Amino acid sequence: NSAWGTPIVPVIKPNGNVRLCADYKVTLNKVIKDVNYPIPRIEDIFSNMNGGQFFCTLDISNAYLHMVMDDASSEMQTLSTHKGLFKVNRLMFGVKTAPSIWQRFMDSTLQGIEGVQCFFDDILVQGATYDETLERLRTVLQVLRSKNLRLNKEKCKFFERSIKYLGHVIDGYGLHKSKEKVEAVINARRPTNVSELKSFLGLVTYYSKFISNFSDIVPPLNSLLQKNKEFKWTPACEKSFQKVKEEISNEKTLAHFDPSLPLVLATDASPIGLGAVISHRMN
Repeated sequence: NSAWGTPIVPVIKPNGNVRLCADYKVTLNKVIKDVNYPIPRIEDIFSNMNGGQFFCTLDISNAYLHMVMDDASSEMQTLSTHKGLFKVNRLMFGVKTAPSIWQRFMDSTLQGIEGVQCFFDDILVQGATYDETLERLRTVLQVLRSKNLRLNKEKCKFFERSIKYLGHVIDGYGLHKSKEKVEAVINARRPTNVSELKSFLGLVTYYSKFISNFSDIVPPLNSLLQKNKEFKWTPACEKSFQKVKEEISNEKTLAHFDPSLPLVLATDASPIGLGAVISHRMN
């Protein structure tokens, strides 16, 4: 017997396995308080990549399920199924506070280890030399073992000179766009409604830092997102759509931020947009 009962939601993972989640937005999420812990900004993570020549990525398997809940929390996470009610003893996917709780735990776990970045269950270890990377990786693995955290070995990569992380490709030269995501933009069909346009803009906005004058290119597309406005694809929209594809297909590398070098800030603005570029003067 339980005063709680949340319906289950099976989610098919990319590898075909099933992840058991729950629709807590109709039950638990309505009544629990938020956990005010900051999630790392992707830009802040990428600003710490300077000097890396060897890279390792580690993926924690079923991350939330490593966290043991107390009796009261387990009771509130109770699942309602066709075979009855089941109390959940680990942190469940779908609880609104789970991302912040997990990120706080991982930041505390990896605190103080040089050359390590963590975004939820994705860990990156980098070093200027093979030996430095190995030493940092050994430290990270020892810490993970001490916390009984398990890795998904199929998703782990070790001592790569170029590696995929958070939708980008990273190497010693800088930050690059993912080939797969670029192809997805180039092959995208012309949006026919607001939902499709939002999906397209969400993908290209993630790479907007690679696109010169992005805020001057996309206003015709953004105008179609206005409420109570007819979705009418104009020649200006088509021109903007094709220009975004053209720009994103260009090979560009964003150099890693180097705190030892002076910064040059260039700004500009127009009636429809504003922008800025932070640069290094490279030797």
